[in-house]
Amino acid sequence: MKFVDTSDLHIHPFKVGSSNGGRDRLDDGLSVLRQSLELARNERCPWIFGGDLKHPKNVWPQEALNGVHNAFYEYRDVPKLLMPGNHDGLFGEFGSGLQPFSHIEGVTVVDAPWAGEWEGMNLAAWPYGLKRLASLPAFLDAAEKAGSKILLAHLMFRGVALGPTDAHLPGAGSPVDSFRVGDLFDFAVVGDIHKGQWYGAAGKVNRVRSWHNYNRDQDLEVDNGGFVLRAPGKWKGEAFYPGSPYQQSWGEVAEWPKGFLLINEQSGKVEFRTAKSPRFRAVEVPSQANLRGLCELPKGCWQNDVVRLMIPDSVLSERGSAGMVDVVRARVGARELRAVPRRAERQKGEAVSAHAGMKPEELLEAWTKAHELSGVAGDVLLRSGVELLRDSGEDA
Repeated sequence: MKFVDTSDLHIHPFKVGSSNGGRDRLDDGLSVLRQSLELARNERCPWIFGGDLKHPKNVWPQEALNGVHNAFYEYRDVPKLLMPGNHDGLFGEFGSGLQPFSHIEGVTVVDAPWAGEWEGMNLAAWPYGLKRLASLPAFLDAAEKAGSKILLAHLMFRGVALGPTDAHLPGAGSPVDSFRVGDLFDFAVVGDIHKGQWYGAAGKVNRVRSWHNYNRDQDLEVDNGGFVLRAPGKWKGEAFYPGSPYQQSWGEVAEWPKGFLLINEQSGKVEFRTAKSPRFRAVEVPSQANLRGLCELPKGCWQNDVVRLMIPDSVLSERGSAGMVDVVRARVGARELRAVPRRAERQKGEAVSAHAGMKPEELLEAWTKAHELSGVAGDVLLRSGVELLRDSGEDA
């Protein structure tokens, strides 16, 4: 049995990277949703969603709700299983923010831990939930009794890579082994982390399981719109994050291509299938000669992309540079293109020290002050880190 897996769509009229107040960004998310459903239809297999279909945690923007509803109705011939993530909201007896779709033909919404058979597969689903780990032993016992072989979850596993620098949060998240992946479950497919990666043993020498990114080089041509992530063979306790299927912010600028997973439970083959969507591009332009070269790019090569040209102040102030930026803007067809001045590198000040007893928020603040990231404001990184810690802490 095959199935298409995706997660973390966050369908929303984002203002960042939009040219019309968010309508184009909403269309980006809905387009990728339809692409994943079309893949499932073409492969004649079910579609599984691992959480975070919407973005605001407590509300549905009406246009996003309508768009998702219409897509699910159009593809009602495709069996769909959805479970909520931390952005989908849990509203007690009324269920999560995914419940509005439960009445559509072919849609199954799993709001609470569950184990059983669905579309011929023995599954166990672990949706996001506040303080839920206390019920993990009962969940694993139910999964064992049901003969579940596949774990579906929305959570942060320990050791995953985060953000454009592949940062790690020591001690944060749940160990993979605590969910008996490789023991009770053959493999796991997980939502929550936007960077596509998998957990398992790589290579012939070191057989210790660890996390590996599978985002390929941005210029690599992929055969037939994808690549084989795992060759057929016996499952060995792997875990897979499909990642967000399209770039949603500058924090995902280094992650490309984006897409979905096509998983064959019986053979063990896992394929990454690329999605078509606009990109966030941060382009280093160290000299006017480089800027002149960009003026020769093929017309429309960055159609609908969101572009930042990172140009040193000294280059941007040279005669003719501003005109060249306008030429590039006219040629590439980007949705938005900005020239971002690169100021001369300042002398590094005294390193910010950390000490025992500091709160996690204080450690994050110290780290962001000591590590400036290209294209990412320090306050944005800090807020994102604090929110991530808060979300992971609710499950820990």
